[in-house]
Amino acid sequence: MLSRFTACTAACMAAALMTLAGCSKGSTSLGVHADPARAAHEIYAHRCASCHGQQGRGDGPLARSLPVAPRAFANAEWQTTATNERIEQAIVRGGEAVGGSALMPPNPDLGSDPRVLRSLVSLIRGFKSPSE
Repeated sequence: MLSRFTACTAACMAAALMTLAGCSKGSTSLGVHADPARAAHEIYAHRCASCHGQQGRGDGPLARSLPVAPRAFANAEWQTTATNERIEQAIVRGGEAVGGSALMPPNPDLGSDPRVLRSLVSLIRGFKSPSE
């Protein structure tokens, strides 16, 4: 388990890397799109894919630099056990709020549009791999 200092340091480094990679929250405005599914795809591409990967496998370009592997959304077991509400909470309040990694940053602005948030959860659900 990571010490609080190590987790904080890693979270700061991850935030700096995401900002440098163009993954800051300001890079996708929720008010721009009337289509929630399109907005969810853009948000995922700008905020999530750098760690979670384009196909939700937890293999994004920043994943190797993190001390804790990002969630693999394609994992069938995780898909079965995670509720939509828990996924929404992790997105809006951050990983630590749901007992996950402190490295998963909160995105409180996404809580302001439930349609976009639900579309983002649907996108994440779409990464499910067939069980082996």
